[in-house]
Amino acid sequence: MSWLLAEFIRNDPFSAEARLPEDVAAEIPVTHFLAENENSAVMRLGNGYIYSQKSSKWIRLPKSEEVPPGVIPSPADFRKAAK
Repeated sequence: MSWLLAEFIRNDPFSAEARLPEDVAAEIPVTHFLAENENSAVMRLGNGYIYSQKSSKWIRLPKSEEVPPGVIPSPADFRKAAK
């Protein structure tokens, strides 16, 4: 998001010389997976995931606890992983 805002400051998207949206979108930098809420965070690291509860160290998530892309885990899955 910060990259996009900086790009709009550098190049006015409403000017006559504005870049095409697809050109801007093609330059947006890749970001790594991170999910965060007020109590915890999960981040992709290499070919696995690490997580942290608020005010604790980062811990590698066991492969058995990983969820395939596109699947939303249940609250019970999160409670089980936090133990």
